Amino acid sequence: MAKMKSVGQCSLPPDLVCKNNATTNTKIWHTRELLGKVSQHATGKGIRVCIGDTGGTNTSIYANEPVLAKDWTRSRYGWRDVHGHGSHVQGSVAGLSGLSFAPDAEIVIAKTLDDSGSGASSWLADGIVWAADNGCHIYNGSWGSSQPSRDIQDAIRYFYKNGGLICNIAAGNSGHSPGRNTVGWPARMTGDQQPFAIAALKGSSWSALARASFSSVGPEVDAAAPGQNIRSIRAGSRDELTDMSGTSTAAPVMSSVDVCVLQVMLREGWAIPWTVDDWLAFYAKIPNAIIDLGTTGREEFHGIGAVNAVAVLEWLANGSEYEGI
Repeated sequence: MAKMKSVGQCSLPPDLVCKNNATTNTKIWHTRELLGKVSQHATGKGIRVCIGDTGGTNTSIYANEPVLAKDWTRSRYGWRDVHGHGSHVQGSVAGLSGLSFAPDAEIVIAKTLDDSGSGASSWLADGIVWAADNGCHIYNGSWGSSQPSRDIQDAIRYFYKNGGLICNIAAGNSGHSPGRNTVGWPARMTGDQQPFAIAALKGSSWSALARASFSSVGPEVDAAAPGQNIRSIRAGSRDELTDMSGTSTAAPVMSSVDVCVLQVMLREGWAIPWTVDDWLAFYAKIPNAIIDLGTTGREEFHGIGAVNAVAVLEWLANGSEYEGI
């Protein structure tokens, strides 16, 4: 996860992002069980997602061409990702061949972290505003800070006020420290226009999920998603994949689920929940929509738990009884 420092810079701590080069997609555990049923209802068509990160790719066989892309960092490579983080996030949101739930989503790349993984908070804020101005329904921010930024918080509020529907931010990779809130900023924002703070889960299937030890803990955590050993696009390669771990990999998995949920809601004429609390209450009403991982209800380790995309989509699409994963 990109970590914004108090001086207004961002970095990607190497000890919090694990990489292992891979050449196949046989270990994509986080989509394997659900993808067949999810794709019966949604593939992300018509939903636009902005990825604010180290850039993206249009050369991987696992990625579609971004519909828009812009670089704030003055990189010699423009908006393209040579660091690796942004391409991985892109694949988890809308990658092809089983990397994501939403291969038909429209991807918008805001390169607001440079080729070393660092960037100014003003770049990140500008990227969020740009996403709203260019019709993005979802913003994915796999970065965070130990200090709040007024510019970034204002930009998130702008996003919601100007057509943005969901803003997912990585909760942080600072683990659990008893008696201390380890959730980063801006995931720690509160209020009607706060982002979703996404925690990370480990496991080998959706029926065997548990909190990843590095995942930050605090009352602002809203939901959790798979974030350990997530296989996705390897930057600079045409056909290779790579594994990463972090709440920065959990956030795009959640964004991919959100893309599909929004597609069905907009298609079927459902009213879109306005605030994070509205979304959480909405999910709570759907039978089996939440995979509860802690005590019943919302808690500081997992939020409400993991959102079961199949249960939500089946309920939205036809109101039929959920058949299970």
